[in-house]
Amino acid sequence: YREPHYYYQFTARYHAAPCNSIYNISFEKKLLQILSKMVLDLSCEISLLKSECHRIKMQRAGLQNELFFTFSVSSLDTEKGPKPCIGHNCESSKRLSKAKTLIERFFRQQVEVVGRHAAALPEIYYIEGTLQMVWINRCFPGYGMNVLQHPKCPECCVICSPGSYNPRDGIHCLPCNSSLVYGARACL
Repeated sequence: YREPHYYYQFTARYHAAPCNSIYNISFEKKLLQILSKMVLDLSCEISLLKSECHRIKMQRAGLQNELFFTFSVSSLDTEKGPKPCIGHNCESSKRLSKAKTLIERFFRQQVEVVGRHAAALPEIYYIEGTLQMVWINRCFPGYGMNVLQHPKCPECCVICSPGSYNPRDGIHCLPCNSSLVYGARACL
């Protein structure tokens, strides 16, 4: 048995500069740097999964540009982090939970900062209420979850039996008649 390797996936939207603007690319890099620094001491990392700019027709505001960000936060092995982690706070679920809280607070603060500006809004700013988060489980290659075979631990990653394999970070062992070993990562 192995504990699943899980992560949070976030999506957020920003009012943006014109879609072909260098300002959007610069803003994206700066946002990722800020988020990465926030979770670094928790031995967590931020990864950009997708960033897209779209022109959207708004009912009363006409055409507007919006950036759609999708990023993940996952825990690093504690040995790989910037500081060695000792004690029960090293548990990856606790570190991820703290990182999630920091990220949510960061986006709430962005709304407050923009709200304090009585003057014109900045060119790029967070759209209140668009932050969404999903918890995603994944098993290491050669492992998968199986509720039928292991009902006492439905969320445990269990080594794939002969006749199955898991090539990537999925959660299921896939059928494969030519796989004759435990923990197969390929169907040969």
